[in-house]
Amino acid sequence: MTASLRDHGDGAVAASPTAPATRRVRRDPFTWAVLEDFFTRERTDALASSFPSQGFRPAGTSSKLFHVRSLVVDSQVVTSAGELSEAWQDLGQLIVSPAYRARLGSVVDRDLDGLRLDASLCRYPPGCSLIPHTDREQRDTTHVVYLNREWRREWGGMLRILRSDDLEDVIEEVLPTLPTSVVMVRSDRSWHAVTPVASGVTAERLSLLVHASRPDVA
Repeated sequence: MTASLRDHGDGAVAASPTAPATRRVRRDPFTWAVLEDFFTRERTDALASSFPSQGFRPAGTSSKLFHVRSLVVDSQVVTSAGELSEAWQDLGQLIVSPAYRARLGSVVDRDLDGLRLDASLCRYPPGCSLIPHTDREQRDTTHVVYLNREWRREWGGMLRILRSDDLEDVIEEVLPTLPTSVVMVRSDRSWHAVTPVASGVTAERLSLLVHASRPDVA
């Protein structure tokens, strides 16, 4: 049974059970899951409403630049998070909590204790994409949370889960809209990509990207 992370007034976090149909964990060709309720809709709405426009830096290749802003680095909330909305500051504290680590690991049956957590806000403008890749070897588990209320398939920017390094060898395409999130466990077969955001699209593709990494792997 899946659960959403919910805050209580005293700052504690509890798991609230929801329908098991919202959890889709796949093991072929690697372990990955599409979730609709990891965070509450109330939380993702608040994050989307206050998604910042400033403080981002370029990332990716020179021809496919996207923009990132750090929220958590090496399992610590960054000082600049104080410039963000209360919703984002609360999320930063949640990500570095044992509750988040345990919940994320439980989705894909991974023990994430002792792993380094890094989280970034991401903006993908028109033309931006990610070529097929498996993530760096030190990455253990990745969690991507989508924060667009509206996104159309013809706009591109689709996450593709792949069988190989061929962009057209598609297992599933994921529409990047809230409250959907995706969890992927890194392996030599964990191929995935983001299709180009179409030119002329006025919206930016917004997401939160969390990596759980093994500090003992270079």
